[in-house]
Amino acid sequence: MLLSKRSLYGIRAALFMASQPGSAYISVREISTRLDISQHYLPKVLQDLTRAGITRSHRGPLGGIALTRPPENITLREIIVAVEGIPHPDQCPIAIAECSAENPCTFCRRWKAARDRCGDLFDETTIADVNESLQLDSLTLSATQTSMTSS
Repeated sequence: MLLSKRSLYGIRAALFMASQPGSAYISVREISTRLDISQHYLPKVLQDLTRAGITRSHRGPLGGIALTRPPENITLREIIVAVEGIPHPDQCPIAIAECSAENPCTFCRRWKAARDRCGDLFDETTIADVNESLQLDSLTLSATQTSMTSS
């Protein structure tokens, strides 16, 4: 399962917020600058996270955005669903007209198993888990995106 830009931006923004000391609000501009995400696009993703109750926002000079819960209580799945909506698992990803949930094509039968494994991973993995992995491996959240995404 490839992540869309929206999902990747939402996850990266949540990781950045979780990596900051305390639970202070962080300006959208700072997140945008530090992660090299468009200042016009990022607020739309963050608005989706706020609507889903993952983040909260506050206006004013000391305002910004913050996580509503500890990072260990926010899964990657929650973020993906907040910015993408609930996926449609019965749609054939390669658009075979005759493919359906009742009569899946060969690719869809194989895809379902892989998609289910990815779904389990996203359900089980929290923002805290990813940040811990970054620290254990001495990695940092890059300002540039990976090429493993789709739009």
